[in-house]
Amino acid sequence: MRLVFLGVALLGCLNSPSGGPPPEAPVIGAADARKTATEPRVLEAALGVPFELRLGDSARLASTRLELRFDAVVEDSRCPADVTCVWAGNAHLRLTASLSGTPTVLDLHTHGGASYPRQACVGRRGEGSDDAFTMSLLSAHPEPSAGKRPERERQSRRALQEEPRTTEDDEAQGPREHDEESDHEGGSRARLTVSAGCRS
Repeated sequence: MRLVFLGVALLGCLNSPSGGPPPEAPVIGAADARKTATEPRVLEAALGVPFELRLGDSARLASTRLELRFDAVVEDSRCPADVTCVWAGNAHLRLTASLSGTPTVLDLHTHGGASYPRQACVGRRGEGSDDAFTMSLLSAHPEPSAGKRPERERQSRRALQEEPRTTEDDEAQGPREHDEESDHEGGSRARLTVSAGCRS
């Protein structure tokens, strides 16, 4: 009888890979979930149809070899919506257009005109070209307000990191406040449209 009991106990040990309780499943913390939620997206867009990119996002234009990425807000001097200004100001956005794998840096502006163009061409110029496109900036968000100073966002979210601070900086400045506009969900957004062909 004792031999039978020992045999059963030994068989149970052999069936347990570690000889102990099964390992627990890894727990995904809030920081891991936030990192996943803030990763840059690649959207699908169509010619002639307006679309919106958040900072760091890219868009692939259907039936073309064109991809557009929103890289940075170089400057935002627009007049706040709740303030009367002599000049409307300008938001200067930088994007990268990759046509057939060849990147081109584009600088688009909200003000418009020769000095602050809203449009830029990529590819061979001419109405008959199948490999030329015009990028147009329709608007940039969020718009400045009197109670909030606009900040430059010079990097895509793939490389956006806080600058390291020394102990002296911490003592002098205290803890940093969380900036909601640096979040992927609440940061800068560009509303754009892409059309075939380039104006000469």
